[in-house]
Amino acid sequence: MSKLHFELLDKNQKECLVILTNFTKYGVLGGGTALMLQLAFRKSFDFDIFTPKPISKQFLYKVKEHFKSINITVNTSDELSFISLPQEVKVSFIYYPYKSLHKIIPSDYISVFNWYDIALDKAHTIGRRGVWRDYVDMYFILKSGFSLQEIIKQSVKKFGDSFSEKLFLSQLVYFKDLENFTIEFLDQKYLQKDIEKFLEEQVGRISLK
Repeated sequence: MSKLHFELLDKNQKECLVILTNFTKYGVLGGGTALMLQLAFRKSFDFDIFTPKPISKQFLYKVKEHFKSINITVNTSDELSFISLPQEVKVSFIYYPYKSLHKIIPSDYISVFNWYDIALDKAHTIGRRGVWRDYVDMYFILKSGFSLQEIIKQSVKKFGDSFSEKLFLSQLVYFKDLENFTIEFLDQKYLQKDIEKFLEEQVGRISLK
């Protein structure tokens, strides 16, 4: 699955992607859009760039140098998020101190985290309470052959004490207070109840061992 499906990006996203070639040395593309480029199951609209160093105040000047116009939504040492205009695309640079366990994928634009590493990030996020799209992503990650047991094993290795297997598994089957974002699937529609049932079955198998 080394092919990156850049054809799934719309015109505005492609414009931002070209601009992001200027930031290759600063970080790696992760999150939902990086997952879409590899597994191609749902649309994702934002660009999340993970940087190994905190966001400096000077970094904002570089952003403004390359993006014509931006509307800043978050500006801290941990995150710089903004809406790129006129594209109306959200771009985030996020401080990310964790080392990737899998080979980063190079591209003509900006490097992309391997979907196996993104799976670990999703597990980490769900353990701290994610949103519905994180659960949808985990559904497709598991369907793509990355087992729950292996995700847990590698998450412990990657995140150490900040990852709790118990919390992750309990949150993975707790759906009551989730915000149901509209998911734009690429091939066919998937019912929420079917996704929830599958996740419950996967966790059940872990619990029985």
